[in-house]
Amino acid sequence: MLASRSPTKINLLLRIEAYKFVIRQAGILLCRACAGLVFFFSLGVGLPPSNTVASSDRATERLVAVGDVHGDFDSFCLILRRTGLLDEQNHWIGGSARLVQTGDLVDRGPKGREAMDLLIGIEKQASKIGGQVVPLLGNHEVMNILGDLRYVTPQNYAAFADNESEKRRKNAYDEYAAWYANHAKLLAAIKQPALPATEQGWMAEHPAGFLEYREAFSPNGNYGKWVRQHAAIVKIGGVIFCTVESLPI
Repeated sequence: MLASRSPTKINLLLRIEAYKFVIRQAGILLCRACAGLVFFFSLGVGLPPSNTVASSDRATERLVAVGDVHGDFDSFCLILRRTGLLDEQNHWIGGSARLVQTGDLVDRGPKGREAMDLLIGIEKQASKIGGQVVPLLGNHEVMNILGDLRYVTPQNYAAFADNESEKRRKNAYDEYAAWYANHAKLLAAIKQPALPATEQGWMAEHPAGFLEYREAFSPNGNYGKWVRQHAAIVKIGGVIFCTVESLPI
């Protein structure tokens, strides 16, 4: 739980964030490179994670694929209902059908957390009655893992806020301010300041829920662990599925 972590441990993440911000362009290139590497690894090695279907040329009885959701939870649910996979309570009724979600559940839209929770839930439900939900790793999941948060919205952060968020933010800022002061010479050498120099500026860039969001996507976070289990590409019935941004083009 994040609440049990000391401010020092929490701010280790923030200090890393600060360094990443200074070299943002390098981080963006790294994200794209990693997405391509994930693609090549999945295609060349053929080692699917435990919760996804192994690549197979065997035809499936019914196959539904849904692309970029980007936090549009309501439309995602509507699509799954119209295709006969969910009932009005968002429970799996697709029987032995397979659903492939090609990644990019998060970012841009306001309800990325709800979309992830839905997929996690029906993944378990479908497996109990002979169906299968196959979530793939999109480039936006990779971006969140690597800390590239350009497309995370205030609503996304707010969905992770709790009663302790403001206290965590204050403690985090205090440690950030101390770190900033200790690196004043280094930061002064940067022609275009990349890091906030005031509490107001720092708070604006780290809204309520930011710390909890980053923790949730960490290797030990609920969503971080889940996302890291996914392949970037899968072959079912002779058809290859992946998000287009994962292709090295």
